[in-house]
Amino acid sequence: MTTRVAYVELNFWHGEIQPTFWWVARRAGLELDFHVLRDNLVLRPLAGLPEPPRIVPIVAADPHDPCAAPLDATELFEPGRYDLVVLGTAEPVDRVGALERLRVPQLHVHHNPPPLRCARDLATPCVLSPGGRSWFAEPPVVVEPFFLGGPTDPATVDVVPAATTTASPDGPVVVCVPGNVQFARRNYGALVRALVRLRAEGVTPDQLTVRLLGRADAGGTRLHGRMRLNGDRLRAVLDDEGVRDFVELSAHELTYPELYGAAAGSHYVLPLIDECFVGGRPYLRGKATGSLGVGIGVGAVPILNTRHAAAVDISVGPRYRLDDVAAGLRAALDRRRFVEDRAALAALRSERLERSAEAFAAWVERVLVRTTR
Repeated sequence: MTTRVAYVELNFWHGEIQPTFWWVARRAGLELDFHVLRDNLVLRPLAGLPEPPRIVPIVAADPHDPCAAPLDATELFEPGRYDLVVLGTAEPVDRVGALERLRVPQLHVHHNPPPLRCARDLATPCVLSPGGRSWFAEPPVVVEPFFLGGPTDPATVDVVPAATTTASPDGPVVVCVPGNVQFARRNYGALVRALVRLRAEGVTPDQLTVRLLGRADAGGTRLHGRMRLNGDRLRAVLDDEGVRDFVELSAHELTYPELYGAAAGSHYVLPLIDECFVGGRPYLRGKATGSLGVGIGVGAVPILNTRHAAAVDISVGPRYRLDDVAAGLRAALDRRRFVEDRAALAALRSERLERSAEAFAAWVERVLVRTTR
C-alpha cells in the first residue's frame, strides 16, 4: 500500500523548496499531494516539474493571516487520508497549531531559529542547511533544496537530475542576486563598493553584469505592498557612485519559472551575506537563504563570504573575507576557474541531493515503524 503524504504551505513564500520535496518523496516511492495557500500558487512554484503533481489550493479568509479563521481545507483534514505531513514553513507558530488535529507524523521545515515552544507530539524538525543542526537538541532531518524542476525522466527516479544552467560562454560574466531588494537582508552597500573598486581597476559592464532577481519596488501579488522594499534607495546609490550600468534590476515581480530561468542564465550566484551587517548574522548561524538554493539548483556557482561558506558547508566557488565582495567578483572574472567550479558544483549538488533523499527516506521509515507498533 502506498504511503500518502501531504505537503502543506500556509505562507506566501518558500515556494522554491517545494520541488525538492516533490523529488525526495518521489524517490522514496511516496504519493505526495500539495496543499498550498492559494496566494502562494500564483507565482507557480511547481511549474517546472516533469510530472504535474496533485495540487489542492488552500483558501483563507485573510491570506495575510490564514490561521485567524478555520481553513478551507476539508480534504487535508479528512481522517485517514494521509499517513505523513510535511509542513513547508514551521512559522509563525500558529501554522504549527493549525495542523494539531492531524494526528500523524509530521516533518516541520525550519527556515529560521525556531521558538523554544514550537515542538509538538509526533513532529520532527527539518532544516535546509547543515548549519541549522545546532538549533535542536535532537538531530533534525537535513534536506538541501537544490532541485527546482526541469526535464527529468520520470523513469529514472534513482538518478539525481542535472541542473538546467544556460549561462553563455561568451559576453559578460553574469552574477545573480536572488531576492527582493531589502538592505536589511543583503549587504548591497558592499556590492556597490565592490563595483566602484572594480571600475577603478578597469573592469567594464562588457565584462561583468550583476542581475538582481527580485522585486525592487512595492506591490506584487503576494504581499500587496506590505513589504518594505529599497529599490529607489539602491538606484540612487548606484547613480551617485556611477556604477548603475553594471546592474540589472527586475522590472516586475518574477514568477518562479522566470526566477529560475534568469538564474540559470547566470554564471554565479551572490547571496550578499556576511558578518559586517546585522541582517547577515543569523545566516552565519544556520538560517536558510533561498538565494543559495535557487543558484545551486540551476548550476550557478556560489560566491560566498568565508564564514557563510563554512556555515553552509560549501567549498566550491570564489570566497571573500568580511564584506570584500570585490575579491569574490574579481575571482569570478576568471573564465577558466568557472569551468572548473561548475564541474565541482555539479558533483556537490548531486551528492547533497542524494544525501537529502536518504535523510528523508530514513525519516519516513523511522516514523512509519514507530506508528505501526
